[in-house]
Amino acid sequence: MNKQPVDQAGHFEQHRLMLKPFDIEGLTENMIARYSPSGAYPDLKAYQHIFPAGLEINRGSFSQYGKIPFPTVSLVLEGDELLLECTCANRQGTLCEHQALVLTALIKRDELGVFFNTRLRHEKLRKFAADYGLQNEANPDDFFQIAYQDKKLLIIPRLPSLIPVTKDSLSAMGELLLPAAPPPATDSAGQVFCVVLRQHKYYKHLQIELYNAPVTKEGKIKNPLTAVNPLEAVWEPDNQQYLKFFAGLNKFQQHASAKKSEADIAALRAVVENPAGYDFYYHDSSLSENITATSIIPVKINTLPNDISLSITPKEQFYQLDCQLRLNGQLLSLQDLSLRFSYFILAGDTLYLVDRLAVLGVFELLKKKSGHLLVHASKYNEFRLQLLARLEDKIAVAQTHIAPATPVQLEQQGFNSKLNRTIYLSDFGQHVMIIPVLSYGGVEIPVRSKRRIYAKDDAGYEFLVQRDDKAEIAFTALVLKQHP
Repeated sequence: MNKQPVDQAGHFEQHRLMLKPFDIEGLTENMIARYSPSGAYPDLKAYQHIFPAGLEINRGSFSQYGKIPFPTVSLVLEGDELLLECTCANRQGTLCEHQALVLTALIKRDELGVFFNTRLRHEKLRKFAADYGLQNEANPDDFFQIAYQDKKLLIIPRLPSLIPVTKDSLSAMGELLLPAAPPPATDSAGQVFCVVLRQHKYYKHLQIELYNAPVTKEGKIKNPLTAVNPLEAVWEPDNQQYLKFFAGLNKFQQHASAKKSEADIAALRAVVENPAGYDFYYHDSSLSENITATSIIPVKINTLPNDISLSITPKEQFYQLDCQLRLNGQLLSLQDLSLRFSYFILAGDTLYLVDRLAVLGVFELLKKKSGHLLVHASKYNEFRLQLLARLEDKIAVAQTHIAPATPVQLEQQGFNSKLNRTIYLSDFGQHVMIIPVLSYGGVEIPVRSKRRIYAKDDAGYEFLVQRDDKAEIAFTALVLKQHP
């Protein structure tokens, strides 16, 4: 243990000690007492009130809650050397009471000691990493970081796209991606009706409102904008599309539920169809909290094309899931798009309604995870079976690492045999659902699903079987002809 240094003027600097060799795992209360000036043990309860002012791996500054002022104690651990500094007036070459108290907190409180104890930190990280399939990595610090927040230890993946694969996480993602299906413009006064999409001021839920406003000579709306009750307009047109349109507007006029449903999607489809031909706008709250002619932006409205796919690509010890969308002839990733008003994608001057809950769930999840997901190889099969296999009925999923089948593999596994047609009937509320299915070598595929066909050859190698688009279209056409 080295004594504290003296400056050129002969005055002591802040109380500084170097403990070498230092091993926090071998540190005990007896040792702390031995290094203390009187050999006394710190207050057995006082260490509970120690808190970090700043804390990172092998480095931290500490103080104490309480009415009595407590100096700042700093620790820096480099190899087997621990440098302790305190802003107190202690002039002895031993631990001051404040340093002794902080060291006691480190050995008594894991949420603090873990920043200086590599074995303890790795033990906790590996336990946390098990859900990510990374518990056997040599250095879990490469994949996870720790923080002290709200008097608790917080463990965070370094890669925001890294996801755990557990029963609870798969269930939560399943609810988001695969929610359970529920049971089955100018008037005579020279003013125009317009539709405005906005977010609730506090809860950020989508709200859609109908307004009536005067127009300029150039045809642009001007103040004042007067809110109109959509139900008052329901009685004017004798048209089912109009009725659904105004009913959809009414549903979202004071929509307060954060949970999305098929009923919400149906209402928004009716709004997007816009049989009245009203102009659409969206509200920019940064311009004004109020709906005025200068705070709303004109926008086109449409339904997102059903040309969305997911791709799975091996990345070192992970599998990476990405999402691509083909829009107006361009292949776009989620990073190129903005998810707006909970249900829409903004691309250029058009808001596209995402009218499938599974796709909407994928967009929301990937937006939270930097545009893609990472699943450790040891967890991938579980992720694939429990989630991807169910999602493939809704969205095309391409596993890029699996090669197309060779003629030998197709013949070997019986995929060259004649395709068998089957029709299944399923209850759908008060109706009966007709499900046409084609059998590829014994693998039944609903023709309306996006599911791809994977199989293994005799050597255990997985391969991709191409679906017969012509046969599936012909089968679908026959079913529609017989059951229009």
